[in-house]
Amino acid sequence: MNHFKRFLRRISSEIEDSLSRVSPEEAEEITDAIRGADKIFVCGEGRSGLIMRIFAMRLMQLGLSSFVVGETTTPSISKEDLLLACSGSGETPTTIIYAKKAKEQGARVVGITASDNSTLGKLSDKLLLISAPKKGELVNRKKSVQLSGSLFEQTVFIVLDALVMVLKRELKQKTSDMMRRHANLE
Repeated sequence: MNHFKRFLRRISSEIEDSLSRVSPEEAEEITDAIRGADKIFVCGEGRSGLIMRIFAMRLMQLGLSSFVVGETTTPSISKEDLLLACSGSGETPTTIIYAKKAKEQGARVVGITASDNSTLGKLSDKLLLISAPKKGELVNRKKSVQLSGSLFEQTVFIVLDALVMVLKRELKQKTSDMMRRHANLE
């Protein structure tokens, strides 16, 4: 059990450090982009994709039109819309294809990545840069103990939840409003 508590403290410390490096200005630009979009599309692969699905659900609960790319009920994207594309490396092939297609249709693209110099970083109109080293890379002058990608995904999840809270306030939504939109076929 001693190892368990040490890992919890270390993981918590790594997440706190990663969160402290998120730019409030970038976050504000993204909330502005979300509020200004007709429809919001999200994409990502693997665990990043799962986090983006959770974010799309919260956006829907806020009363916004949100869609997960690749679902059978996802409509077409247009120039009034926004794509939030998430990839830690910024090089995930499918995510890059979606970002390119969105740009071809005139939609704006927000890239969520750990690498601003990546393909996704360069394709994006706006960027939410997540400082999250992989396992073995340095965090606060110590090597990260987490599995590859975990710190990025944990940080993205918390950052997107914080964006939901900001949007909730800005859109003057009550928790009861959101709960009325919550899935009830469970």
